[in-house]
Amino acid sequence: MAAHVYLSPHLDDIPLSCGGLAALTSAAGEYGLSVTLFAGPPAADTPLTPYAAQLHARWGDPDPAGGNALRRAEERAALTLLGLDLALLDYPDAVYRQGRYLSRADIFGTLHPGDNGLAEQLAQSIDGLLRERGIADDATIYAPLGLGHHVDHQLAFQAAGLLAASGRLVIYYEDYPYASRPAAHADRFAELGYTSAGAALVSGHGMAMPAYCNIDPVIATKIAAIAAYPSQLTSLFPSAEAMPAAVRDYAAAVAAEWRRDAPPGAGELPRYAERYWRLAVNA
Repeated sequence: MAAHVYLSPHLDDIPLSCGGLAALTSAAGEYGLSVTLFAGPPAADTPLTPYAAQLHARWGDPDPAGGNALRRAEERAALTLLGLDLALLDYPDAVYRQGRYLSRADIFGTLHPGDNGLAEQLAQSIDGLLRERGIADDATIYAPLGLGHHVDHQLAFQAAGLLAASGRLVIYYEDYPYASRPAAHADRFAELGYTSAGAALVSGHGMAMPAYCNIDPVIATKIAAIAAYPSQLTSLFPSAEAMPAAVRDYAAAVAAEWRRDAPPGAGELPRYAERYWRLAVNA
């Protein structure tokens, strides 16, 4: 049986970015596991930074332990809707790594030197978890492409690259809602050294090839899973009420690009889609 492993930097990324694919594969009877990497609570004996305290206030629970428990409960509820199992790693979120990321600009900036070696630790933890759970080496791993440049997404991307180098099959998803920002794709692929070659992209060391997923049958399920994170909605969207339309609009834009890139005679294509990327390295 096919197995799908979704690497989620935070407690919300898989419904946002892969909710359609996850719902489809689960409905088809295929096993899915979401691994949330930075799910650890802040250190009990260390006060929150002002920026982290501001985030907790927005989430509706200023208590560090309570806020983390709230978000974990939201994650479980959302992934249940998508039919996924859940594993939580206890690496702390960037805003809890004291002295490293003290503002919004910091978490969308350059990796702090204190995080050197963290991608290697993540890769080892993920590999160990999959082996403990008996998940075969041929399982497909879905990892964030790093659109938007959040430092935790960058680290997850690097960890996935190490897993790919070890022989694991890794496919990259588009980090939503960052993916909806103008130039998000162009900026990230330029940073990775890729340039346009039709629908695919090329670089001196390989190709980035897109693959689309028809999510018409499960768009409502994806939206319901995203709605299971009430603490996060006003951080991600103009309002909770604006979320469903925003999700549909982006999925429709991806489907429109699928229609644009499809070869003649491809037949009727969907109204809503998700897009994934295979980064193939030259031998």
